[in-house]
Amino acid sequence: MRYIKDNFMGDLANLHKIFVPVYLNGHWFLIVVNLLHETVRYLDSFKKSTLMTERKSVINNVLNYLENFLSDKNFDETPSFRNIQFSKYKFNEPAVPQQSAKSNNCGIWVAQWMHLNRFWSLDNKTWLSMITQRCTWLWIL
Repeated sequence: MRYIKDNFMGDLANLHKIFVPVYLNGHWFLIVVNLLHETVRYLDSFKKSTLMTERKSVINNVLNYLENFLSDKNFDETPSFRNIQFSKYKFNEPAVPQQSAKSNNCGIWVAQWMHLNRFWSLDNKTWLSMITQRCTWLWIL
């Protein structure tokens, strides 16, 4: 854990968001944990009600792993992470335009959402819609 923290994570006091791209059964979706606003955001360009139970189970598993990871003794120098409980964070599922069932560009959408987040806030529904449309245009080109 210490090696990962020291070589890949930087100063945890400056950690505000954690992006977790998830690949499950041939589909990419994104989990964004916002430590400042205590929210967990689920972004998915191809939501299917029949798959939601499995996807939410994966999200819970990821959040449990992150809680344990950030609560590890190697992070003791950052007291704000000692008692982190993602299960108490507000779960948010913003409406985003959905890709076609014949499309396979979900990974492009996830990459775009992660990349462009530094320029815009993921709290903006207009931005999410615009990015999703841009991803569709990129796929058409």
